[in-house]
Amino acid sequence: MSIDHRNFLRRTALGLAVAAIACTGSGRETGAADVDAAGAWRLDPTPSLDVGDREDGDTAVFGVVLDARLLPGGLLAVADGGAFAVRFIDAEGRFVRSVGRRGRGPAEFNGQIQLMDAPGDSVAVWDPGQARWTLVSSTNGGTRQLIAPLPVPVWVHAGIEIHSALAAPPAWVPTRLASLAASQAGLRLAHLDETGVLWVRSEPVSGEWRAYVDTSATVGGITLPAGERLLHVTRDAVVALASDSLGLERVLVHALTRGAHVEPALTPTAVTPVDSAARNLLMVAMRRAVMAQEMNYAERSSYTSAADSLNLEMPPGTALRIIESTNRGWRGVGYFTTNGYSCGMIVGLATPAGWTEGEVRCGW
Repeated sequence: MSIDHRNFLRRTALGLAVAAIACTGSGRETGAADVDAAGAWRLDPTPSLDVGDREDGDTAVFGVVLDARLLPGGLLAVADGGAFAVRFIDAEGRFVRSVGRRGRGPAEFNGQIQLMDAPGDSVAVWDPGQARWTLVSSTNGGTRQLIAPLPVPVWVHAGIEIHSALAAPPAWVPTRLASLAASQAGLRLAHLDETGVLWVRSEPVSGEWRAYVDTSATVGGITLPAGERLLHVTRDAVVALASDSLGLERVLVHALTRGAHVEPALTPTAVTPVDSAARNLLMVAMRRAVMAQEMNYAERSSYTSAADSLNLEMPPGTALRIIESTNRGWRGVGYFTTNGYSCGMIVGLATPAGWTEGEVRCGW
């Protein structure tokens, strides 16, 4: 397989291909329901692709779905943690090929793999078990281990976990996130798509996502069908994960319609030096949060999503927000309430691309 590694890194560092995005202006902050009612932004509730395991099925499609990406050519790439492989599925739902198996050699993975956008027909695969990136071609299944590290596509700010298709956030994004975090105590997750649109989940358990292109009002929004979790947003589609009462998982692709076109501000934010003492203070607090969660688990056989229920005293001017918790693990973000500088930690759950379980990761 011929892959221009240098071009791949260059394009990733530039934030992939950026194009115009959609919006509708109202001069006031609006909810996704308001925009949907006007017909400006719309998510087709009937998926164009629905693939996975069902109760009435007689074959297993996926072991454990860890991540998914919709490629430009229409193929769906799914990170299957049960098979330690990337499965490629075409637009009609037909299986194309599987790449990978458990191991430490070429085209082998040894952890809960995650995916990252890559140019052309390829997808970048992060293997936390070996702390390495592998470029996988959907065309012929060829692989290439990447020596140079890629920009980490998941970062934290203002106590929020952001999944980003851009190498660095536009300058307005940190300000917008800090403002939203201050007004919405339950805010935990956001996505920054390849066009520069910031998607923010409005409630911890809601399928409603609001779209922003600058520091002003909401410009659009969507609502996922009940029980679906957002995995990936492209220009015209949303990839989601659903599971039933038996834990059977399905990956769905919904058509996305945006409103009138505008150009978002894409000037990268300046990297502001952080006082090392303050950073170390927050990192120590996150390690103490691990111990506090373990004590909670010993008492209740589960990790908690309520940070204030932990027997943990955060340093002055900081706070802890739990992004997700189960009986297997948790992930959370500690942050300074003044400037939003954040450090994240994941224990027992699948780690985002570029992260390592149990390692404190700060900023972007």
